[in-house]
Amino acid sequence: MHEHPDLDCLASSYLAIALLTSGSFPDGSQSLACYVDAVDQGYRGMSLRKPFSLYSACLVLGHRLAPASLDDTRRHVARSGPSALRVVEYVVQQAASGRNPSSTSMPSRALASLVRRIAAK
Repeated sequence: MHEHPDLDCLASSYLAIALLTSGSFPDGSQSLACYVDAVDQGYRGMSLRKPFSLYSACLVLGHRLAPASLDDTRRHVARSGPSALRVVEYVVQQAASGRNPSSTSMPSRALASLVRRIAAK
């Protein structure tokens, strides 16, 4: 993971870890890849109607856990990386249950609650 992980960095890290530890991609990986690819191409990862998305969760975690100075960058990545990967894992599990990460069927309140719990630690 690089110093300033963005959504595609987090998603690819999550998928690489899953593949290396289990030998296969988890169910829901295709939905994650399509969502991240769309966001990377300019798709709005969040909206007023659906403010709690994987994209917005990663932005919030990145902001709340941001380093106070440039000297704290390595500690920031070490602290925020695993937290953000937990959020990605949650979204992949939801996608495996048939919920599309880019649709309104993703349980927004549960995702927001997870982000708040992680950011509060």
